[in-house]
Parts: sequence; structure tokens; C-alpha cells
Amino acid sequence: LGLEDETDLEEKASDQLLQKIQMFQIEREALKARMYHSVVRIGWSLIFLGGLGYCFVPANSDTSIVLVSVHLCLALGIVTLSTCPYQELNIDSFCETHWFVRVMLWLIGFVVNLMCGLLEYPHLHLLVAACFAWMLCCHHRSCTPAPTWFLSSYNIFDMFSWAWWSLHLAAESDTSFEQRLSIIRACWYFCGTI
Repeated sequence: LGLEDETDLEEKASDQLLQKIQMFQIEREALKARMYHSVVRIGWSLIFLGGLGYCFVPANSDTSIVLVSVHLCLALGIVTLSTCPYQELNIDSFCETHWFVRVMLWLIGFVVNLMCGLLEYPHLHLLVAACFAWMLCCHHRSCTPAPTWFLSSYNIFDMFSWAWWSLHLAAESDTSFEQRLSIIRACWYFCGTI
């Protein structure tokens, strides 16, 4: 073999090696994406189940087993979502590719806030329910903000609504202990909005 043939063989071998490395990286990224989507899907499913249970359990019910299971589903969903590395947890891209999760997220937020707004006196949760209704009606990308932006804004509105409700409870409570407890709760919620 001549010198040119050896360099051609070395170039072909290095090209084949680079192609194999690139294919391996592509397969690895695809596997990582599948694992990420399955973990996020399980997390959102648990949160959806907990939110659905929260919608249909009456606030004054004494069925502690149901309430524990609802809170357990919510907690397990949050813990499952927290197992994803922070750099890979892109909820916006996940909601863009999974329309069903996006619609269920907005639907649960709408139903929970609508029920809270109708049942509790300062009806501030109805404003939050209206925001969720807007997101539900226009759930395609062109007319809605990113889900992470909306969820963080929702947390501010929700904390403010609960703080206002706690102040209302403090004004209507009979004992000084209940008043102090409601004021402490209101301060906690107001600090949460900041």
C-alpha cells in the first residue's frame, strides 16, 4: 500500500469513528429525552390526580383518608418532578409538546379557583379562575404566555387571595386567639407574595 492509500484509510476510519460517536450522542440524547418526558408525565399525572381529588372533596368533610391521599398524590407529584435535573426541567417545552397536560393544568387551576372563589367570601379567587379560563380557552402558543411565567404569576395572585381571606377571617373571628392566628397567617401569605 502506498502512503496515499494509508492516509485515505485513516481518514475513512476517523470519519466512521466520528459518525459512530455522533450516532451514540444522538441516541443518548433521545434516551435522556424519553426518560425526562416519562418522569415529568408521571409527576404531572400525580399532581393532576391530587388536584382532581382536591376539587371533589368537600372542604368540611371529615374523610381524613381521602384528604391524606389527595395531599400524598400532590406531594409525590412534586417530589417526582423535583427528581429531574434543574437544567433539564423545561416545563415550557414539555407543555408545548404535550397539549393534554397543558389543558389539564389550566382546567384544574380553573376548577379549584372557581370553587374557592364561589365558596369563600372575599371572592378574589374568581379573578384567578378568570385567568385560568383565559389560558384554557386560548391554550395554543400564539396568544398565551409561557406556562412557567403564568404559574409563577398565579402563585402571587393565589398568595394575595389567601392573605386577604385570612384578614377577613381575623375580622370576623370571635376569640383573640383566632384573630392572632389569622393575622399571622395573613402576614405569612403577604410575605409569600413578595
